[in-house]
Amino acid sequence: MNDAMSHRGPDGEGFWEASPDDAGWGVMLAHRRLSILDLTNAAAQPMVDPTAGNVVVLNGEIYNFVELRKQLISAGHEFRSTGDTAVMLRALCADGRRALKTLRGMFAFAFWNVQDRSLLIARDPLGIKPLYIAHNADPRGNWSIAFASEVRAILASGLLGTPKLNPLAAASIVWNGFMVAPQTAVQQIESVMPGELRIYDSRGAEKDREKYWVPVQPNRARPLTKTNWRTCYKNRCTYIWRATVPLGVFLSGGVDSSAVANLAQKTAGSRINTLP
Repeated sequence: MNDAMSHRGPDGEGFWEASPDDAGWGVMLAHRRLSILDLTNAAAQPMVDPTAGNVVVLNGEIYNFVELRKQLISAGHEFRSTGDTAVMLRALCADGRRALKTLRGMFAFAFWNVQDRSLLIARDPLGIKPLYIAHNADPRGNWSIAFASEVRAILASGLLGTPKLNPLAAASIVWNGFMVAPQTAVQQIESVMPGELRIYDSRGAEKDREKYWVPVQPNRARPLTKTNWRTCYKNRCTYIWRATVPLGVFLSGGVDSSAVANLAQKTAGSRINTLP
């Protein structure tokens, strides 16, 4: 499964396996690394929290990790890594699912709690980062769930045998021109919805499911002004312009990418690379 996603993370790979319970059930986590923040081994994944022993694998980026890090340090927490994964892991260890509402970014992650042997998986509010999950149709089978950032990784596991086309997905493409989530092209594989979290026990049984984020209804009594919009846009662009490695901007020729490039150049300390 990890090899099937090597193109998503060419800078490294990691594996972690939980101690099995009395019946032999547990969780195995794997990760392909694309180094953006903290290029040292301290930011390697799967990442184990040195205090609680909990483990996380993250795909994406937590934009407000600097602010969250300062809050956690002021509360007495310590960090070995300067990256965002360690901040998210510590926040999850401290506050559990409640920490999700403090995260700003694009992400899909899996968090294993060693104390209650539960698995929390979640996807960012707008669904920028993908997250797919498959359930074993045989309740007496020797595996329960498999999840990954790509369908091809789940298929590479061989757990589904011969993949079967999902007729609902095929009908959706014919009727709508796209697949309606949570359906995927393969039977038994579904997409975790944007802004959704799920919690499973160590045997893969779903314990809880929550829509932790919903769009805020516009306040028509206080319409968004040009000044407020510019401030919000600038703040968000400042958040995403954080990396240990050089970053660039893809220009589509539209107003949005041009505005991002303009603000990035104003906030960056060096010349910004742009690509068509």
